Amino acid sequence: MKRIIASFAAVAAIAVGAPAFAGDQNFQPHGTYQNLGTTSALGTLAVEQTVALNCNAAFTIYFESDGKIAWLTSASLSGGTLGLCGLVSFPALAHEVQIENPGPSGSGVATKLRIRNLTVGTLTSSCQGDVIADWDNANGILTFNNVTIPGVGGAKDCKINGKLKAASSLVDIERN
Repeated sequence: MKRIIASFAAVAAIAVGAPAFAGDQNFQPHGTYQNLGTTSALGTLAVEQTVALNCNAAFTIYFESDGKIAWLTSASLSGGTLGLCGLVSFPALAHEVQIENPGPSGSGVATKLRIRNLTVGTLTSSCQGDVIADWDNANGILTFNNVTIPGVGGAKDCKINGKLKAASSLVDIERN
């Protein structure tokens, strides 16, 4: 069993690939506590659909007691030109957060996290779909690198770039 320590174990926020394998990886510790509670991730995200915005971002994650699943329970943007970032919303929370398979090397190191079916309400319409972001285990940083979320009803796709860093709570990601 390989163990990796993460300052934060999911998000934001924050992202396309195969679903996580439920028995293979866990958010740790689990089983000892009624729930793992919540942690947050803060940073800066560039969000674009029809207008490009550079925003301050705050995401909150809740961890299930079995360690298999986490949930994005709140997400907000603020700042930007004329405060427009505050008009971007994340309706229909909570969204499931999963650990992606670490890849063909089988290293046990989680390198990506998936937010299932994330909805982003923009200034003109909305986008919805799975979001996969890169996970830097050593530094607790979730990176959205040209993440595309399909536009709803023929709307233009949304693009997200930026980084979120853990604000509190140590969480292990473990591959059994």
